Amino acid sequence: MRFPAQGHHAEGDLTHQLLALIDGRRVRWIFPISSGKPSTPTILGSFRVYYKQPYYTSDGMYFSSFFHGGYAIHGYNPAPDYPASHGCLRLPMADAIPAYRWLALGDWVDTYYR
Repeated sequence: MRFPAQGHHAEGDLTHQLLALIDGRRVRWIFPISSGKPSTPTILGSFRVYYKQPYYTSDGMYFSSFFHGGYAIHGYNPAPDYPASHGCLRLPMADAIPAYRWLALGDWVDTYYR
């Protein structure tokens, strides 16, 4: 955890391909992710959830929380445990709904390498 002062937020550790959902200094959930592959990397930095789309999008993203442009935390099949996405933080389908429900509009999303 790098940003406890952000309160209720998500941190994407791209080195370890993990997403942590955090309340202050307490980790509530840890999910495996598949971040952006080398040709379409995940953006690095601190962003806020600005739009949420339940169910499926037209391109197959499942229960999406968008944090910058078209970048989102969402379910997708497959979601391998290595960088394979178009830049999003892909979750296994079973983890998509709990992450979607936990994140709120305005929550911080931080992405980084350790």
